[in-house]
Amino acid sequence: MAIPAVVTITITAIVGIALVIVGGILIKVFHGMIDDQLKQDLPLKNGTDSYSNWLDPPVPIYMQFYLFDVLNRAEVILGEKPVLGQKGPYTYREYRKKEHIKFNQEQGTVEYEESKIYVFDRNMSVGSENDTVHTVNLFMVGIIQLTRYMPSLLKEAINGVFVGVPETLIAEYTVHETLWGHKDPIIKDIKKAASVFGITLDIEDTFGLFYGQNNSRDGVYNIYTGEKGLDKYVTIKTWNGSNLLNYWGDNYTNMINGTDGTQFPPGVTPDRTLQLFSTDICRSIYANYEGPQKMRGIDLYRFVPPTSVFAAPAKNPANLGFCADNETICLGSGVLNVSVCKPQNAPIVLSQPHFYQADKEYIDGVIGLNPNKEEHQTALDVEPVTGVVMGASKRIQISIFLQKEEVYSDFENLGRLFLPVVWINESAKVDDKSANLFKNKVMEPIKVTEAVQYGLIAVGSFILLCAIIFALKKIFAKKQNLFIPLDSPSDEARLVTN
Repeated sequence: MAIPAVVTITITAIVGIALVIVGGILIKVFHGMIDDQLKQDLPLKNGTDSYSNWLDPPVPIYMQFYLFDVLNRAEVILGEKPVLGQKGPYTYREYRKKEHIKFNQEQGTVEYEESKIYVFDRNMSVGSENDTVHTVNLFMVGIIQLTRYMPSLLKEAINGVFVGVPETLIAEYTVHETLWGHKDPIIKDIKKAASVFGITLDIEDTFGLFYGQNNSRDGVYNIYTGEKGLDKYVTIKTWNGSNLLNYWGDNYTNMINGTDGTQFPPGVTPDRTLQLFSTDICRSIYANYEGPQKMRGIDLYRFVPPTSVFAAPAKNPANLGFCADNETICLGSGVLNVSVCKPQNAPIVLSQPHFYQADKEYIDGVIGLNPNKEEHQTALDVEPVTGVVMGASKRIQISIFLQKEEVYSDFENLGRLFLPVVWINESAKVDDKSANLFKNKVMEPIKVTEAVQYGLIAVGSFILLCAIIFALKKIFAKKQNLFIPLDSPSDEARLVTN
Protein backbone atom coordinates (compact mmCIF):
# COMPACT_ATOMS: atom_id res chain seq x y z
CA MET A 1 0.00 0.00 0.00
CA ALA A 2 1.40 3.40 -1.02
CA ILE A 3 2.15 5.86 1.77
CA PRO A 4 -0.09 8.93 1.47
CA ALA A 5 1.76 12.04 0.32
CA VAL A 6 0.72 14.01 3.39
CA VAL A 7 2.39 11.41 5.63
CA THR A 8 5.61 11.51 3.59
CA ILE A 9 5.68 15.30 3.72
CA THR A 10 5.01 15.32 7.46
CA ILE A 11 7.73 12.77 8.23
CA THR A 12 10.22 14.59 5.99
CA ALA A 13 9.43 17.90 7.68
CA ILE A 14 9.78 16.36 11.14
CA VAL A 15 13.15 14.83 10.24
CA GLY A 16 14.37 18.18 8.87
CA ILE A 17 13.19 20.10 11.93
CA ALA A 18 14.74 17.50 14.23
CA LEU A 19 18.13 17.76 12.52
CA VAL A 20 18.06 21.56 12.72
CA ILE A 21 17.15 21.40 16.42
CA VAL A 22 19.87 18.81 17.15
CA GLY A 23 22.41 20.93 15.26
CA GLY A 24 21.39 23.99 17.26
CA ILE A 25 21.61 22.10 20.54
CA LEU A 26 25.05 20.77 19.61
CA ILE A 27 26.33 24.33 19.17
CA LYS A 28 25.81 24.90 22.87
CA VAL A 29 26.95 21.39 23.77
CA PHE A 30 30.15 21.62 21.74
CA HIS A 31 30.89 25.11 23.04
CA GLY A 32 30.54 23.69 26.53
CA MET A 33 32.90 20.87 25.63
CA ILE A 34 35.46 23.34 24.27
CA ASP A 35 35.16 25.46 27.42
CA ASP A 36 35.64 22.37 29.58
CA GLN A 37 38.72 21.41 27.56
CA LEU A 38 40.16 24.91 27.97
CA LYS A 39 39.54 24.76 31.72
CA GLN A 40 41.49 21.53 31.76
CA ASP A 41 44.38 22.49 29.45
CA LEU A 42 45.02 26.21 30.05
CA PRO A 43 45.60 26.55 33.82
CA LEU A 44 49.24 26.84 34.83
CA LYS A 45 50.03 23.64 36.66
CA ASN A 46 52.61 20.89 36.44
CA GLY A 47 52.12 18.48 33.55
CA THR A 48 50.26 20.72 31.11
CA ASP A 49 51.57 22.04 27.79
CA SER A 50 50.49 25.55 28.74
CA TYR A 51 52.69 25.41 31.85
CA SER A 52 55.68 24.12 29.84
CA ASN A 53 55.23 26.87 27.25
CA TRP A 54 54.88 29.47 29.99
CA LEU A 55 58.09 28.28 31.65
CA ASP A 56 60.09 28.34 28.44
CA PRO A 57 58.30 30.02 25.49
CA PRO A 58 58.79 27.93 22.33
CA VAL A 59 58.17 30.86 19.98
CA PRO A 60 61.42 32.69 19.10
CA ILE A 61 61.56 36.29 20.35
CA TYR A 62 63.82 38.90 18.79
CA MET A 63 64.94 42.37 19.87
CA GLN A 64 65.82 44.57 16.91
CA PHE A 65 67.56 47.86 17.60
CA TYR A 66 67.56 50.74 15.13
CA LEU A 67 70.01 53.43 16.24
CA PHE A 68 69.87 57.07 15.18
CA ASP A 69 73.19 58.44 13.93
CA VAL A 70 73.60 62.20 14.40
CA LEU A 71 75.14 63.41 11.14
CA ASN A 72 75.82 67.01 12.19
CA ARG A 73 77.07 66.76 15.75
CA ALA A 74 79.14 69.98 15.67
CA GLU A 75 76.13 71.98 14.47
CA VAL A 76 73.87 70.49 17.17
CA ILE A 77 76.08 71.97 19.88
CA LEU A 78 75.66 75.35 18.18
CA GLY A 79 71.89 75.02 18.45
CA GLU A 80 70.95 73.69 15.02
CA LYS A 81 68.45 70.88 14.42
CA PRO A 82 69.97 67.40 14.55
CA VAL A 83 70.10 65.59 11.21
CA LEU A 84 69.53 61.89 11.79
CA GLY A 85 70.37 58.76 9.86
CA GLN A 86 69.03 55.36 10.90
CA LYS A 87 71.29 52.32 11.36
CA GLY A 88 69.82 48.89 11.88
CA PRO A 89 68.53 46.46 12.62
CA TYR A 90 71.01 45.05 15.11
CA THR A 91 69.21 41.92 16.17
CA TYR A 92 69.39 39.89 19.36
CA ARG A 93 67.66 36.63 20.12
CA GLU A 94 65.78 37.01 23.41
CA TYR A 95 65.56 34.06 25.78
CA ARG A 96 63.14 34.13 28.70
CA LYS A 97 63.09 31.88 31.72
CA LYS A 98 60.79 31.82 34.75
CA GLU A 99 62.56 31.53 38.09
CA HIS A 100 61.78 31.41 41.83
CA ILE A 101 58.33 29.97 41.13
CA LYS A 102 55.92 29.73 44.07
CA PHE A 103 52.34 28.46 43.71
CA ASN A 104 49.51 29.49 46.05
CA GLN A 105 46.79 26.88 45.52
CA GLU A 106 44.37 28.59 47.88
CA GLN A 107 44.43 31.88 45.95
CA GLY A 108 44.94 30.27 42.55
CA THR A 109 48.09 32.30 41.86
CA VAL A 110 51.75 31.81 41.05
CA GLU A 111 54.64 34.11 41.97
CA TYR A 112 57.78 34.24 39.85
CA GLU A 113 60.59 36.27 38.38
CA GLU A 114 61.57 36.19 34.72
CA SER A 115 65.12 36.50 33.46
CA LYS A 116 65.88 37.79 29.97
CA ILE A 117 69.06 37.04 28.07
CA TYR A 118 69.99 38.69 24.76
CA VAL A 119 72.35 37.01 22.29
CA PHE A 120 73.54 38.91 19.22
CA ASP A 121 72.47 37.42 15.86
CA ARG A 122 74.87 38.61 13.18
CA ASN A 123 72.88 36.94 10.36
CA MET A 124 69.80 39.03 11.15
CA SER A 125 71.76 42.27 11.57
CA VAL A 126 73.09 44.87 9.13
CA GLY A 127 76.51 44.82 10.73
CA SER A 128 78.49 43.86 13.79
CA GLU A 129 78.28 45.21 17.34
CA ASN A 130 81.50 47.07 16.56
CA ASP A 131 79.76 49.36 14.07
CA THR A 132 79.93 52.96 15.27
CA VAL A 133 77.21 55.54 15.77
CA HIS A 134 77.25 59.19 16.80
CA THR A 135 74.76 59.70 19.57
CA VAL A 136 74.13 61.54 22.80
CA ASN A 137 76.75 61.30 25.53
CA LEU A 138 74.71 59.64 28.29
CA PHE A 139 77.44 60.20 30.85
CA MET A 140 77.42 63.96 30.28
CA VAL A 141 73.61 64.10 30.30
CA GLY A 142 73.52 62.06 33.50
CA ILE A 143 75.99 64.33 35.28
CA ILE A 144 74.10 67.45 34.25
CA GLN A 145 70.77 65.96 35.34
CA LEU A 146 72.27 64.94 38.67
CA THR A 147 73.80 68.36 39.37
CA ARG A 148 70.93 70.49 38.07
CA TYR A 149 70.01 71.84 41.49
CA MET A 150 73.53 71.88 42.91
CA PRO A 151 75.74 74.99 43.44
CA SER A 152 76.90 76.85 40.32
CA LEU A 153 80.52 76.66 41.49
CA LEU A 154 80.33 72.87 41.39
CA LYS A 155 78.84 72.99 37.89
CA GLU A 156 81.66 75.26 36.74
CA ALA A 157 84.24 72.86 38.18
CA ILE A 158 82.64 69.92 36.37
CA ASN A 159 82.42 71.93 33.14
CA GLY A 160 86.16 72.55 33.47
CA VAL A 161 86.72 68.79 33.51
CA PHE A 162 84.58 68.37 30.39
CA VAL A 163 86.40 71.16 28.56
CA GLY A 164 89.77 69.62 29.37
CA VAL A 165 89.01 66.31 27.59
CA PRO A 166 87.46 65.42 24.23
CA GLU A 167 83.98 64.97 25.74
CA THR A 168 81.14 66.39 23.68
CA LEU A 169 77.37 66.29 23.85
CA ILE A 170 77.35 64.04 20.77
CA ALA A 171 80.06 61.38 20.84
CA GLU A 172 81.05 58.28 18.88
CA TYR A 173 80.38 54.84 20.35
CA THR A 174 80.09 51.30 19.09
CA VAL A 175 76.67 49.68 18.91
CA HIS A 176 77.59 47.47 21.85
CA GLU A 177 78.74 50.44 23.94
CA THR A 178 75.59 52.41 23.15
CA LEU A 179 73.26 49.57 24.09
CA TRP A 180 75.02 47.64 26.85
CA GLY A 181 77.36 50.20 28.34
CA HIS A 182 80.90 51.54 28.50
CA LYS A 183 83.05 53.05 31.22
CA ASP A 184 83.71 56.75 30.98
CA PRO A 185 87.36 57.59 31.77
CA ILE A 186 86.68 60.95 33.42
CA ILE A 187 84.19 59.75 36.06
CA LYS A 188 86.96 59.83 38.68
CA ASP A 189 87.80 63.45 37.84
CA ILE A 190 84.12 64.43 38.07
CA LYS A 191 83.69 62.77 41.47
CA LYS A 192 86.93 64.38 42.65
CA ALA A 193 85.66 67.83 41.61
CA ALA A 194 82.44 67.21 43.55
CA SER A 195 84.30 66.06 46.65
CA VAL A 196 86.02 69.46 46.88
CA PHE A 197 82.57 70.85 47.69
CA GLY A 198 81.84 68.04 50.14
CA ILE A 199 79.44 66.38 47.69
CA THR A 200 79.44 62.69 46.86
CA LEU A 201 77.96 61.98 43.42
CA ASP A 202 76.01 58.74 43.45
CA ILE A 203 76.43 57.78 39.84
CA GLU A 204 77.51 54.66 37.96
CA ASP A 205 80.82 54.63 36.14
CA THR A 206 79.30 52.64 33.25
CA PHE A 207 76.69 54.09 30.90
CA GLY A 208 74.47 52.47 28.28
CA LEU A 209 70.83 52.54 27.30
CA PHE A 210 70.32 48.97 28.52
CA TYR A 211 73.23 48.69 30.92
CA GLY A 212 72.58 45.93 33.45
CA GLN A 213 69.53 44.59 31.64
CA ASN A 214 71.10 41.61 29.89
CA ASN A 215 70.56 38.50 32.01
CA SER A 216 68.43 40.50 34.41
CA ARG A 217 64.97 40.37 35.99
CA ASP A 218 62.39 43.13 36.06
CA GLY A 219 60.56 42.39 39.29
CA VAL A 220 58.41 39.84 41.11
CA TYR A 221 55.14 38.99 39.39
CA ASN A 222 52.12 37.36 40.97
CA ILE A 223 49.52 36.20 38.43
CA TYR A 224 46.35 34.09 38.39
CA THR A 225 46.91 30.53 37.20
CA GLY A 226 43.36 29.94 35.95
CA GLU A 227 42.64 27.08 38.34
CA LYS A 228 40.01 29.19 40.11
CA GLY A 229 38.49 30.29 36.80
CA LEU A 230 39.74 31.48 33.43
CA ASP A 231 38.25 34.97 33.58
CA LYS A 232 41.46 36.26 35.23
CA TYR A 233 43.82 33.77 33.60
CA VAL A 234 47.46 35.06 33.62
CA THR A 235 46.22 38.47 34.79
CA ILE A 236 48.71 40.22 37.07
CA LYS A 237 47.54 40.35 40.67
CA THR A 238 50.60 42.18 41.99
CA TRP A 239 54.03 43.31 40.83
CA ASN A 240 56.73 43.66 43.48
CA GLY A 241 54.08 43.01 46.10
CA SER A 242 51.66 45.76 45.08
CA ASN A 243 48.77 46.27 42.68
CA LEU A 244 49.73 49.93 42.23
CA LEU A 245 52.85 51.72 41.01
CA ASN A 246 54.25 54.73 42.81
CA TYR A 247 55.64 56.66 39.85
CA TRP A 248 52.67 58.68 38.69
CA GLY A 249 50.27 61.31 39.98
CA ASP A 250 47.07 59.37 40.71
CA ASN A 251 45.65 55.88 41.23
CA TYR A 252 44.41 55.59 37.64
CA THR A 253 47.83 56.11 36.07
CA ASN A 254 49.47 53.95 38.75
CA MET A 255 47.17 50.96 38.20
CA ILE A 256 48.70 47.62 37.20
CA ASN A 257 46.20 46.22 34.71
CA GLY A 258 45.92 43.07 32.63
CA THR A 259 48.63 40.59 31.68
CA ASP A 260 52.24 40.87 30.54
CA GLY A 261 51.04 40.93 26.92
CA THR A 262 52.06 37.40 25.91
CA GLN A 263 48.69 35.80 26.75
CA PHE A 264 45.18 36.92 27.63
CA PRO A 265 42.15 35.16 29.15
CA PRO A 266 40.41 32.97 26.54
CA GLY A 267 37.37 34.02 24.56
CA VAL A 268 38.74 37.23 23.03
CA THR A 269 36.12 39.16 21.04
CA PRO A 270 36.43 42.26 18.82
CA ASP A 271 34.48 44.38 21.30
CA ARG A 272 36.94 43.65 24.08
CA THR A 273 39.74 45.96 25.25
CA LEU A 274 42.96 44.13 26.09
CA GLN A 275 44.87 45.41 29.13
CA LEU A 276 48.59 44.86 29.65
CA PHE A 277 51.37 46.06 31.92
CA SER A 278 54.93 46.71 30.76
CA THR A 279 57.88 47.47 33.00
CA ASP A 280 59.72 48.81 29.94
CA ILE A 281 57.41 51.83 29.87
CA CYS A 282 56.62 51.88 33.60
CA ARG A 283 52.86 51.76 33.12
CA SER A 284 49.80 49.84 31.95
CA ILE A 285 48.35 50.37 28.49
CA TYR A 286 45.41 49.00 26.52
CA ALA A 287 44.76 47.84 22.96
CA ASN A 288 41.62 47.78 20.80
CA TYR A 289 40.59 45.51 17.94
CA GLU A 290 41.80 46.65 14.52
CA GLY A 291 40.89 43.77 12.23
CA PRO A 292 41.34 40.08 11.36
CA GLN A 293 44.69 38.50 10.59
CA LYS A 294 45.81 35.07 9.41
CA MET A 295 49.15 33.51 10.27
CA ARG A 296 50.28 30.03 9.23
CA GLY A 297 46.65 29.02 8.68
CA ILE A 298 45.46 30.32 12.07
CA ASP A 299 42.73 32.98 12.27
CA LEU A 300 43.75 35.83 14.57
CA TYR A 301 42.50 39.19 15.83
CA ARG A 302 44.84 42.17 15.63
CA PHE A 303 44.81 44.60 18.56
CA VAL A 304 46.67 47.94 18.61
CA PRO A 305 47.00 50.74 21.18
CA PRO A 306 44.67 53.63 20.25
CA THR A 307 45.95 57.20 20.14
CA SER A 308 44.23 57.89 23.47
CA VAL A 309 46.86 55.77 25.28
CA PHE A 310 49.57 58.39 24.81
CA ALA A 311 47.31 61.40 24.26
CA ALA A 312 47.99 64.65 26.07
CA PRO A 313 45.68 65.38 29.05
CA ALA A 314 43.97 68.06 26.96
CA LYS A 315 42.75 65.27 24.66
CA ASN A 316 42.46 62.51 27.27
CA PRO A 317 42.03 63.92 30.81
CA ALA A 318 42.63 60.45 32.29
CA ASN A 319 46.32 60.86 31.37
CA LEU A 320 46.87 63.88 33.62
CA GLY A 321 48.67 61.72 36.19
CA PHE A 322 51.42 60.95 33.66
CA CYS A 323 52.74 64.51 33.83
CA ALA A 324 56.16 64.47 35.48
CA ASP A 325 55.75 65.59 39.10
CA ASN A 326 59.16 67.21 39.33
CA GLU A 327 58.57 69.39 36.27
CA THR A 328 54.80 69.99 36.59
CA ILE A 329 54.86 70.20 32.80
CA CYS A 330 52.72 68.00 30.59
CA LEU A 331 54.21 66.89 27.32
CA GLY A 332 52.16 66.74 24.14
CA SER A 333 50.46 63.73 22.59
CA GLY A 334 52.45 60.67 21.62
CA VAL A 335 55.29 60.98 24.15
CA LEU A 336 55.77 59.86 27.74
CA ASN A 337 58.28 61.28 30.20
CA VAL A 338 59.55 58.27 32.19
CA SER A 339 62.27 60.08 34.13
CA VAL A 340 60.30 59.41 37.33
CA CYS A 341 60.99 55.68 37.04
CA LYS A 342 64.60 55.81 35.83
CA PRO A 343 67.83 55.95 37.89
CA GLN A 344 68.92 59.51 38.72
CA ASN A 345 65.73 60.73 37.03
CA ALA A 346 67.40 60.30 33.65
CA PRO A 347 65.59 62.54 31.12
CA ILE A 348 64.21 59.68 29.03
CA VAL A 349 61.13 60.18 26.87
CA LEU A 350 59.35 57.24 25.28
CA SER A 351 57.20 57.22 22.15
CA GLN A 352 56.41 55.08 19.17
CA PRO A 353 59.26 54.95 16.61
CA HIS A 354 59.91 58.12 14.61
CA PHE A 355 57.35 59.83 16.88
CA TYR A 356 54.55 57.96 15.09
CA GLN A 357 51.17 59.43 16.18
CA ALA A 358 52.98 62.12 18.22
CA ASP A 359 52.45 65.86 17.90
CA LYS A 360 54.11 67.42 14.89
CA GLU A 361 56.47 69.51 17.03
CA TYR A 362 58.42 66.40 18.04
CA ILE A 363 58.74 65.14 14.47
CA ASP A 364 59.79 68.57 13.21
CA GLY A 365 62.28 69.03 16.07
CA VAL A 366 64.81 66.92 14.16
CA ILE A 367 65.50 66.14 10.51
CA GLY A 368 65.33 62.63 9.07
CA LEU A 369 62.23 61.00 10.58
CA ASN A 370 59.56 59.24 8.54
CA PRO A 371 56.79 57.90 10.81
CA ASN A 372 54.48 55.32 9.25
CA LYS A 373 52.01 52.76 10.52
CA GLU A 374 53.45 49.65 8.85
CA GLU A 375 56.92 49.98 10.38
CA HIS A 376 56.23 51.83 13.63
CA GLN A 377 52.91 50.71 15.10
CA THR A 378 52.73 48.28 18.00
CA ALA A 379 50.45 45.32 17.28
CA LEU A 380 49.32 42.09 18.95
CA ASP A 381 47.86 39.21 16.92
CA VAL A 382 45.72 37.15 19.30
CA GLU A 383 44.14 33.73 18.78
CA PRO A 384 40.61 34.41 20.08
CA VAL A 385 39.64 30.98 21.46
CA THR A 386 42.65 30.55 23.75
CA GLY A 387 43.82 34.16 24.09
CA VAL A 388 47.35 33.18 23.05
CA VAL A 389 49.39 35.89 21.30
CA MET A 390 50.63 34.25 18.10
CA GLY A 391 52.40 37.32 16.76
CA ALA A 392 53.58 40.54 18.34
CA SER A 393 55.55 43.63 17.41
CA LYS A 394 56.17 45.85 20.43
CA ARG A 395 57.77 48.99 19.06
CA ILE A 396 59.08 51.80 21.21
CA GLN A 397 61.51 54.68 20.81
CA ILE A 398 63.88 56.09 23.40
CA SER A 399 64.65 59.80 23.18
CA ILE A 400 66.70 62.01 25.48
CA PHE A 401 65.27 65.35 26.56
CA LEU A 402 67.89 68.07 26.28
CA GLN A 403 67.60 71.73 27.22
CA LYS A 404 69.74 74.78 27.76
CA GLU A 405 72.19 74.72 30.68
CA GLU A 406 74.18 77.96 30.73
CA VAL A 407 77.03 76.75 32.92
CA TYR A 408 77.88 73.81 30.62
CA SER A 409 79.47 74.78 27.32
CA ASP A 410 77.91 72.06 25.18
CA PHE A 411 74.43 72.92 26.45
CA GLU A 412 74.42 76.73 26.41
CA ASN A 413 73.03 77.02 22.86
CA LEU A 414 70.41 74.28 23.09
CA GLY A 415 66.71 74.87 22.96
CA ARG A 416 64.08 72.36 24.02
CA LEU A 417 65.15 69.21 22.18
CA PHE A 418 63.81 65.64 22.18
CA LEU A 419 66.65 63.71 20.56
CA PRO A 420 65.83 60.16 19.35
CA VAL A 421 68.56 57.69 20.24
CA VAL A 422 67.15 54.27 19.34
CA TRP A 423 63.93 52.48 18.56
CA ILE A 424 63.25 48.85 19.32
CA ASN A 425 61.09 46.20 17.75
CA GLU A 426 60.55 43.33 20.19
CA SER A 427 58.85 40.78 17.98
CA ALA A 428 57.66 37.20 18.02
CA LYS A 429 55.83 35.07 15.46
CA VAL A 430 54.60 31.54 15.93
CA ASP A 431 56.80 29.08 14.03
CA ASP A 432 55.65 26.16 11.86
CA LYS A 433 56.14 23.55 14.57
CA SER A 434 54.14 25.45 17.19
CA ALA A 435 51.47 26.41 14.64
CA ASN A 436 50.97 22.80 13.51
CA LEU A 437 50.79 21.60 17.08
CA PHE A 438 48.18 24.25 17.88
CA LYS A 439 46.12 23.38 14.81
CA ASN A 440 46.15 19.68 15.65
CA LYS A 441 45.27 20.11 19.33
CA VAL A 442 42.88 23.07 19.17
CA MET A 443 41.73 23.99 15.69
CA GLU A 444 41.05 20.53 14.24
CA PRO A 445 38.70 19.42 17.07
CA ILE A 446 36.86 22.74 16.77
CA LYS A 447 36.56 22.33 12.99
CA VAL A 448 35.21 18.78 13.39
CA THR A 449 32.58 19.85 15.92
CA GLU A 450 31.60 22.82 13.78
CA ALA A 451 31.35 20.58 10.73
CA VAL A 452 29.02 18.22 12.63
CA GLN A 453 26.78 20.87 14.13
CA TYR A 454 26.51 23.10 11.08
CA GLY A 455 26.32 20.04 8.81
CA LEU A 456 23.27 18.81 10.72
CA ILE A 457 21.69 22.25 10.48
CA ALA A 458 22.42 22.44 6.75
CA VAL A 459 21.09 18.92 6.02
CA GLY A 460 18.06 19.46 8.22
CA SER A 461 17.33 22.80 6.55
CA PHE A 462 17.64 21.19 3.11
CA ILE A 463 15.28 18.33 4.04
CA LEU A 464 12.80 20.77 5.54
CA LEU A 465 12.97 22.93 2.41
CA CYS A 466 12.33 19.86 0.24
CA ALA A 467 9.30 18.98 2.36
CA ILE A 468 7.93 22.51 2.04
CA ILE A 469 8.46 22.54 -1.73
CA PHE A 470 6.79 19.11 -2.08
CA ALA A 471 3.86 20.24 0.04
CA LEU A 472 3.44 23.43 -1.98
CA LYS A 473 3.46 21.44 -5.22
CA LYS A 474 0.73 19.14 -3.89
CA ILE A 475 -1.39 22.09 -2.78
CA PHE A 476 -0.92 23.82 -6.12
CA ALA A 477 -1.88 20.61 -8.01
CA LYS A 478 -5.08 20.23 -5.98
CA LYS A 479 -6.06 23.78 -6.75
CA GLN A 480 -5.57 23.13 -10.50
CA ASN A 481 -7.88 20.07 -10.38
CA LEU A 482 -10.67 22.16 -8.89
CA PHE A 483 -10.66 24.46 -11.93
CA ILE A 484 -10.45 22.04 -14.93
CA PRO A 485 -11.84 23.83 -18.13
CA LEU A 486 -15.02 22.38 -19.74
CA ASP A 487 -13.41 22.25 -23.20
CA SER A 488 -10.70 19.89 -22.04
CA PRO A 489 -10.56 16.49 -23.82
CA SER A 490 -11.86 14.67 -20.75
CA ASP A 491 -14.94 16.86 -20.59
CA GLU A 492 -15.71 16.36 -24.31
CA ALA A 493 -15.51 12.60 -23.87
CA ARG A 494 -17.83 12.80 -20.89
CA LEU A 495 -20.48 14.81 -22.85
CA VAL A 496 -20.41 12.38 -25.81
CA THR A 497 -20.92 9.46 -23.44
CA ASN A 498 -23.87 11.15 -21.86
